[in-house]
Amino acid sequence: MSRTIAVSLGLCLLLAAPQAVRGAPATGQTAAQRKARARKLFEKGELYYQQGEFKKALGFYMKANRTFRHPAFVFNVAQCHRLLEHYRKALFFYRLFLSERPNASNAEEVRKRIGQMEKKLKEQKARLQAVGRVSIISRPQGAAVRVDRFTGPAAGTTPVILKLKAGEHLVLLDKPGFEKLHRTVRVKAGGVAVLTVELRASQDARVAPRPREARRASPGGGALSRARHPGGRGAGLTPGPAPRGSKVTYRPFWRRWWFWVGTVVSVAAISLGATAGGFALRDYNRYLGNGDVDVQRSAKRTAAAADGLLFGGAALGVATIVGAIIVHARYKKAANERASVLQVAPSCSARGCGLQVRGRF
Repeated sequence: MSRTIAVSLGLCLLLAAPQAVRGAPATGQTAAQRKARARKLFEKGELYYQQGEFKKALGFYMKANRTFRHPAFVFNVAQCHRLLEHYRKALFFYRLFLSERPNASNAEEVRKRIGQMEKKLKEQKARLQAVGRVSIISRPQGAAVRVDRFTGPAAGTTPVILKLKAGEHLVLLDKPGFEKLHRTVRVKAGGVAVLTVELRASQDARVAPRPREARRASPGGGALSRARHPGGRGAGLTPGPAPRGSKVTYRPFWRRWWFWVGTVVSVAAISLGATAGGFALRDYNRYLGNGDVDVQRSAKRTAAAADGLLFGGAALGVATIVGAIIVHARYKKAANERASVLQVAPSCSARGCGLQVRGRF
């Protein structure tokens, strides 16, 4: 149906003889006011309709129909739903229009629209039935998922549920540090397929040694490296150089900055809290003497501040003491290890194999 027919139909029916809202009096000021408001809403909807903004036009048509009930507005609402591809709603409002105006001048055109909407609904239902879902789960999680392609943006990250057309699809899972996996999944129309995979660490990740196992510490603090004897007698253990950065210096807690900062801040907080508590006690005694409510409130605020300072200072002091105890224990342990005097380690060279003795004096 042409746009001219829709607009003229709406305006003609709106400006026709007064017709009251259902349940309201047939005549009276209320009906006239509603008609005037509905006309303004209709005109705003027309402006949006002509600009192709059917969603906004639909909102104004609906408001106009609620303000002043009329079949013309029902027709306009159906037109907007059709253009927005809301076929089920468009079919409903087209039928509603015919039920209220079966002998309308455009009734035949509306019946054709109803047939078109019924056809669109069948096609839409067929498309929905040709789509299924697949739930993809990987261990560990966080793998990028691509479907039927190897490059481009990922369709999602595991765990994820994707809508796919019915049939077979190639699913690629990719996660840094793990091997890429390809799986084929069959999706049934209207069904849900589940794909669960175990990701395997890549070869580089398996071969790379752990940082702590890269070198085994020798009894003398160096590293034991395996070397083959030049004469072919076999492999032996020779002490190698200690790795750089392996020496750890332990300092006592009284040489740590955090110990002094924690101590100073804790003492300052407790001192301020005690001072604030004294002020709070003074104000409270004044309140008992004169009964001034403002003095009482001041005493409560000062007491709350004093409690916060005392609690915070005490907590910081306890944390500083605990940290000092832990650091001191490590310092004593390191000092005991450095006190070892004699160390013996096997060693092989071109002249033969034997024992190497090291000591600290």
